[in-house]
Amino acid sequence: MALFNLTESSGGPASFVSKKGDHPFIYKNSDVNFGDGIYTDDYILEWNVKSGVAIPQAKMDIGIVEKIAKRAVDHPAVTREIKILLRRFWGI
Repeated sequence: MALFNLTESSGGPASFVSKKGDHPFIYKNSDVNFGDGIYTDDYILEWNVKSGVAIPQAKMDIGIVEKIAKRAVDHPAVTREIKILLRRFWGI
C-alpha cells in the first residue's frame, strides 16, 4: 500500500490536482504530494487504526485513487519501491 498526502495546489506539470468536492475533506484544489509517499502494508495500517494512531474518516472514490496511481508510476519523486507496488496492484 502506498500513502500520499495533499498539499496546496501549485498546478505544476507533473502534479495531480484533486479538485474541491473529490473528497469530503478537499475544500480547495490540492496537489498529491508524491515526494512524501509512504510504503506500508494493510497490517501496519490496521494496527495503527486499532491503536488510535490513525483515524479513518472518509473513503476516497476508487476511480480517483486509480488516477493517482497512474500518475504516480511515472512521477520522478515517487520511490522505485512504490512504483513497483502500484504497477503490480493496478496492472499498469
